[in-house]
Formats: sequence, C-alpha cells, structure tokens
Amino acid sequence: MRAFVDTNLLIRHFTGDPPAQAERATAFLGADHDLILPDMILAEMVYVLESYYEHPRSHVAEAARSLLALPSVSAADPELLLRTIELHEAERLDFADAYLCASAELSGVRAVASFDRQIDRVATVRRVEPRGRPWRGSQSSRYSAVSSGGEGNTVRTRTPQVRWSGSMLEVGVESIRCLLAAHSPLDGRIRPWRCQTVRARWPLRSRLL
Repeated sequence: MRAFVDTNLLIRHFTGDPPAQAERATAFLGADHDLILPDMILAEMVYVLESYYEHPRSHVAEAARSLLALPSVSAADPELLLRTIELHEAERLDFADAYLCASAELSGVRAVASFDRQIDRVATVRRVEPRGRPWRGSQSSRYSAVSSGGEGNTVRTRTPQVRWSGSMLEVGVESIRCLLAAHSPLDGRIRPWRCQTVRARWPLRSRLL
C-alpha cells in the first residue's frame, strides 16, 4: 500500500504511548508498505518529541535517522533531511533553522538572509543580515520637514528618503504629503500617521489614523 504517513503514527511508534496504538503503529511501519514522509511531518515529529515528551535532542536525532532508514519509508530528499538532523543535533539549531542551512549548503547557494545569529554556528553557510539604507528616488527641490513629535525629527533632503529616527519611521516624498509610522504605546503595533504639508518649509501636523 502507498500512503503518506502522519505525525501521530510516528509519535505512537517512538513513545509507546498509548500502548495499543503504539503496537499497531510499529507493526504498520514494519510491514511491506510504501510510506511517503513529508519534510514537514518529520519536523513536527521532532518538535513533539522534544517539547511535549521532553526527549533529549540526541535521542530524537537517532529516532529521526532510524525512521529514514526504514525500508517502508521514503522521503523526497533523504540527504537534505539527514544533514538537517545533523545540524540540529551538533550545532543545536532549531529544526527549521537547521533545515534552512542544510538547504543552502546542499543547493550550492551557501547563504541565508536572516537576523538569527545562531546560523553563524554553521561554518559552511554565510549569514546575510539586511542593513538599513535610505531609499532614494528622482531629484526634487530641497525641503525641510519637522514632525510633530518634537525636536530631533528633522529631515533635510533633495531626494525622497525612508529612514528611522528614534522610534519613528520618516518617509519623505516629492509631493506635499508624507507618512509617518510609530509604535503605538497602547498595543505596541505600528500605526500609520498622516502628515500634511503647507509650503517649502513647513511643520508637519500629524494625527493617528
């Protein structure tokens, strides 16, 4: 029989809980079946065994390897999963990060765009951290904009810009309108602000939408 295998069957097999279902799951995995193991199911199995059942990482890694070695189980890319398991165990990365690094390594890309410094543990992969740079468009006349948040939030530019100033995101535009975004003190979410200009040098009067 050919079928996709679900996480709960694997958990029953490796934990023996509950015993009746565990016995049936083990027998099913050992039978002459063609069971397809999606990458996501393996990731979920690792998460459940480590978090809910609190199995040591080394035991979970061995269980994952033994699963991939079963004649009845097949995966789309066993090499990728085995490398993921290795990074997850040896470098102590989250399984998703280990999968990402293994994918970057085996594909030949060898770079991951991320803010997560744990990826630096993998010597074969280079982490690329996005850097903040102002966006620049076409030339426009010089103007000065001062937000209603007080002193220190001034933008003087010949071109449109996007930049952070404190907790404010300032967006300069060629027209006489701009947008500001700020973290709301009520719920911490980013809220848009509408600012309307008056002339070449103007105070921006803002209100929370």
